[in-house]
Amino acid sequence: MSIGTNIIACRTKAALTQQQLADRSCITRQALARYEQGQAIPNIVTAYLMAQAMGAKIEDFLKGVMIDDTERD
Repeated sequence: MSIGTNIIACRTKAALTQQQLADRSCITRQALARYEQGQAIPNIVTAYLMAQAMGAKIEDFLKGVMIDDTERD
């Protein structure tokens, strides 16, 4: 599982298009697409706004996500 996959699952469950979620989260559709494709990770404020727009929790984005030790600072 990845954060992007979880965002897609939450968005699908909320019956929102990418554009609808982007508009409700004050981000571009292109930014949302990058999050969903795993090309970028939303910051905490954006993640909160996205979760709120979908009636979800930020924790829902992290379910089953494994962090590679090489990615840690």
